[in-house]
Parts: sequence; structure tokens; C-alpha cells
Amino acid sequence: MRFQLIDEAKKEFPVQRLCKVLDVSPSGYFAWKTGPPLAVSVRT
Repeated sequence: MRFQLIDEAKKEFPVQRLCKVLDVSPSGYFAWKTGPPLAVSVRT
């Protein structure tokens, strides 16, 4: 929910500041923005 708020408010405020105010990491926001991590195949 915090990431959605950042996404909506980034038009008016810098992402870095929003992350600081909402106590989340900018890297966490950008990871959420790019989607789920890709599946990695494991070789045996």
C-alpha cells in the first residue's frame, strides 16, 4: 500500500523523499515497480 501511495505522489514529490517519510527503502519501491523477480533455473 505504501508503494502505491509513492507511485501516485511521485508526480508532486521526489521518490527519495516519499520513501523516507513512509519509512521504506527506495530500492524496495523500485523492485516493486519492476515486478516480481524472474524465476531462476537451477542446474544439477
